[in-house]
Amino acid sequence: MVLSDEGEGEILADYRENPTCLILYSQPTPSEGIAAEVVIADSMAEIISDRVSGRLVLTSQMGIPFSRAIQKAGGLGMISDHGPPFGPRQLSSDREYLNRVNRWHNYTIPPWDEPNKGFGFALSAEQGRRLRSRIAIGETVRLKAMVETRHYDGVLPLVSGRLRGKIAEEIAIVGHFDEFGADDNCSELAVGLESVRAILAMLNFDNDGTVTIDDYDLWKNTYGSTTNLAAVGNVIWRDGAWKR
Repeated sequence: MVLSDEGEGEILADYRENPTCLILYSQPTPSEGIAAEVVIADSMAEIISDRVSGRLVLTSQMGIPFSRAIQKAGGLGMISDHGPPFGPRQLSSDREYLNRVNRWHNYTIPPWDEPNKGFGFALSAEQGRRLRSRIAIGETVRLKAMVETRHYDGVLPLVSGRLRGKIAEEIAIVGHFDEFGADDNCSELAVGLESVRAILAMLNFDNDGTVTIDDYDLWKNTYGSTTNLAAVGNVIWRDGAWKR
């Protein structure tokens, strides 16, 4: 996506350089791209046909309700400058680098097949501020967008494993790795892998063929660990009691 009709101006978003700048599940544009004026709409009340039809919509919002509203009002595409982790157009002073980071959108354009659901780009707070400043002084800002995507059936290989127990009940440790980001993705995988590794290490620790309390005692005495971390907020089980 570039800042001009001819496609020779400033590049604002390039999937090859930053795959997160293209909103997931975007539909393709015509091969020649789409060039249009940019308008600002930061609330549902502003997304009306008279304002957005035939235009690209710059918004501080995210989520399927906004993309669908833009599509139904005749908007050509969505540009979001909703920046992490502060929300719409809030700039950071102590972590200035975050002003140049765009948000990863995984549920702004519908993931299901739907005609004319459009396309979208994610800009940083800094990029959004520059565009907004130009529009605020009355300048007509035009962007050219080119999107080449396709929605198709594929195969995503999954990693799975099983530790056999002695009862019918099962405990599932699950996580997904099909999106960008450490929080909610890599963190889930890391916790799952480490949990299995720790369980395997503790099972039958004295190698006598039977899992007993003696295995736990040997583990505790070897590593000095008696802490059980639980996902219940900022508390842990230590020395027989929940402590903060």
